[in-house]
Amino acid sequence: MISNQALQQLTHHSIPTSLYIQVPGLRSSNTLCSTTQVPYKPRHRKMPHAIPRTHLSVLGKLPALDVTTVENLSPAQKEAIVADTAKICRKLLEDMGVPVSKWKPQPIDAALRQRTISWIKDDLEPITGPVNKAFLMTTDAGLTYTERVYEGGDFETKCSMVKYISVAIYLDDLIDKRTGMAKEAESFLFKALQQGLGGGLSGSATPELPATPLGHDGIWLDQYRQVSIELARHMSDPLVSNMLLHSCTLYIEGCALEYYIQQDQTKYFLIQGAETELARDAAERRLAEEEDADIPLPLDADRVGTPEEGDVDANYLVPNGWPAWLRERSAVAETFAITSFRAPGGIDVPTWLWVTSIVELRNVILTVNDLVSFPKELLGDDTTSAISVQTKERRQLGMPGTAPDGGWCLRDSFEEVFGKSVRSAARINRLLRPSVLEARYGPDGQPYSIAELVDILKSFEKGESPAGKHLSQGEVMKALTLRLWETHQRGYVAWHFESERYRTFELFDWVKEMMGTEAPPNADWLLSCFPDA
Repeated sequence: MISNQALQQLTHHSIPTSLYIQVPGLRSSNTLCSTTQVPYKPRHRKMPHAIPRTHLSVLGKLPALDVTTVENLSPAQKEAIVADTAKICRKLLEDMGVPVSKWKPQPIDAALRQRTISWIKDDLEPITGPVNKAFLMTTDAGLTYTERVYEGGDFETKCSMVKYISVAIYLDDLIDKRTGMAKEAESFLFKALQQGLGGGLSGSATPELPATPLGHDGIWLDQYRQVSIELARHMSDPLVSNMLLHSCTLYIEGCALEYYIQQDQTKYFLIQGAETELARDAAERRLAEEEDADIPLPLDADRVGTPEEGDVDANYLVPNGWPAWLRERSAVAETFAITSFRAPGGIDVPTWLWVTSIVELRNVILTVNDLVSFPKELLGDDTTSAISVQTKERRQLGMPGTAPDGGWCLRDSFEEVFGKSVRSAARINRLLRPSVLEARYGPDGQPYSIAELVDILKSFEKGESPAGKHLSQGEVMKALTLRLWETHQRGYVAWHFESERYRTFELFDWVKEMMGTEAPPNADWLLSCFPDA
């Protein structure tokens, strides 16, 4: 029997705290889970840290990043942080294979743009009614993303990718703003499976469904279902088609989860601060020792360093996995990664060549977005960005860092996210690159282009051996796989600096100099085709 006094000891330290959660990637809005904050009590510690702290050291101390929260910062503090972030983003651009001195402007695919306009006018508007400016702006983002990231890839896949991104971003905004849409999104997968996903993934095109009445909240969800299936049909491997559709359905799940978190911000994060949680652990241990209570174990296996181990300086909790899980739900990173490997010319890249790198591919897609989107989120007083959340969470859990008091600060979060990005990029190179250098590099020492590698593979299909080359078809296929991803990675990083969504042209002086223009690309090419939007 547990005494009332013992129960009071157990609950005495249950003080609410706060944590913020972001869902980046495609998502433009964020999620806030809040309670009351426990004051952080800094302790002088040693600095054991699992992550090498060398990636950003060449940039100097970056003193503006000493801050331990992005809340209630002055305009001067924000300006200084943006200036330090500009240095980090320039290093990211260089380290990810996009040298500032060799910047290439946004590629323009006239055929892709015309196909996109025709899709909106001929296929979409007869069902949805006239599109508005918000949809056209998301379509411009989807098209310029596809032009840059999938440059040299399969044309039909690119056409489907533009449709998917356009509808996905627009749908995200609708779910955020409309209760009815969020309710429809709750049961998206159930209804999609109930309808047979519109005829499966093989065979003829999706049968036309009855037109949804204009204004019905399910109209854009149905469009999303159709563009997701269309994209999945481009995958020759049925397993990959299913992987892609799984990622697409998780996106809707993440959008719906975020909406409900916004409605009640107190339910979705139950772990308290390190001081509170360690005190509660001690109270439960007392129950076990003094009252012979049945306390579930392991009680504190997430605790790094205990007094019993003689390491009182490393007494903190490991981060909770919930924020990252929620964020990945609506980032659609796997969809973007999978479609990277749709080669032109009918060349079929085997799944096994890239699937083991899927986690690293996802890491690059997420972390690049986290780093480049931070400045505009900071200036918009958005305290729920991924890096802001990470700083708050690590600080709350008592993790050591480089802040003046020895605790975690914004600099440590940038170091961790930047390091994760470049380490994942390096691992991808190791996983995808061919064993034979001649399969990757031409006589001039430059990597073969996608088109050149496709031509070599086609010569193998014809039973011909590439002239002057002692290469195997498998090694050339590996070289093509890596080249497709390199194009994606470099295009993805570059697109973030061109897109108006991230304001880098406005905020970083070096971006304007790099592009050699007074204004970034805009959506006028599309808006002019729809003057009534």
